[in-house]
Amino acid sequence: MAQGVREVTFLGQIVDRMEDTPDGPNLAGLLRMAHEIEGVERIRFLTSHPNWMTDELLEVVAELPKVMPHIEVPCKPGTMRCSGTCTVGTLLRITASWLVKSGSD
Repeated sequence: MAQGVREVTFLGQIVDRMEDTPDGPNLAGLLRMAHEIEGVERIRFLTSHPNWMTDELLEVVAELPKVMPHIEVPCKPGTMRCSGTCTVGTLLRITASWLVKSGSD
């Protein structure tokens, strides 16, 4: 922060799977920790797959003012080989569920 950093973006292949790390915070916890850092004004994250968007993560986005209310997920994750496991219909249902939970119009 001493170098003038005002915005932090968490990204990576498994940034949303941090709860799999023993003794580490999940992504919602990491966002809460970053929110407490003085000098940080904006926090963003990119999630690799919609299955890992939890209610807790949505609540953190809604309640912490430094966390930008912008959620970016891939429209069609992975390769053609995995397309049978995550169809567009599945992604639409997941996205609709997020919108209902977030109160979006």
